[in-house]
Amino acid sequence: MMIFKSQEVAFLDRITREIPIILENFNVVAHMDPSKRLTWSDQKLNNVFRDGWFVNTPVGTTSSRESVADHKKHLCRLAEIYYPVHMQLTLKAYANIHDNQEVIAHALINGVRRDLNPRFNKNSYSISGEAKDRVEQIAIEMVLEDEPDQLRIWREYKAKESACSKEFGSLDKLCVMWKCVSFVESGQFDYPDFQRYWDYWSLDKVREEISPITARAYEDDLWPRIQRLRNG
Repeated sequence: MMIFKSQEVAFLDRITREIPIILENFNVVAHMDPSKRLTWSDQKLNNVFRDGWFVNTPVGTTSSRESVADHKKHLCRLAEIYYPVHMQLTLKAYANIHDNQEVIAHALINGVRRDLNPRFNKNSYSISGEAKDRVEQIAIEMVLEDEPDQLRIWREYKAKESACSKEFGSLDKLCVMWKCVSFVESGQFDYPDFQRYWDYWSLDKVREEISPITARAYEDDLWPRIQRLRNG
């Protein structure tokens, strides 16, 4: 059974006073058989939604909002499309575990469970980016208490030191832009609804900041679609 250290108790007391739902989530998981927590978390992430779409677009207020579980599946699909077979297994392993801490570490805003995004939600809660990372670390260790191999994969992903983990970071960024395109192409949203994303991820920025594999995917597959959407 996972036992919190005294410094963790003091830290979590402060965080959970700010975001009470996190305390409720820790209590639920703490009373659960450790062998069942991973499967339970996978299921519950269908009900935790990606905060960025609420903050920067109208998506979050509609039935099209993206759950964390949806995001994980999308990453796996993109890994299959763009990466050689010998990398796919590792990338999909990262995708399947990288956000499971959010089953505990999320906020409840207007009745909706949303992953932590302190930079954009200062009116709802006030924590630092460092505090977010720390509560997520504690949360994943509890969720994966009985899953040492999965915890190793999560730590490898988080460290971003291996070639695959660095590629995964780029794939995660590509995934967001792919969703922007898909949202507009669905006909439910308009090009300007995602203007912040189009402005931020210019071709020059993509070439500078993400890996050659994902930059090529963005330039060859997404950029022409973005231009068509922009031109109506």
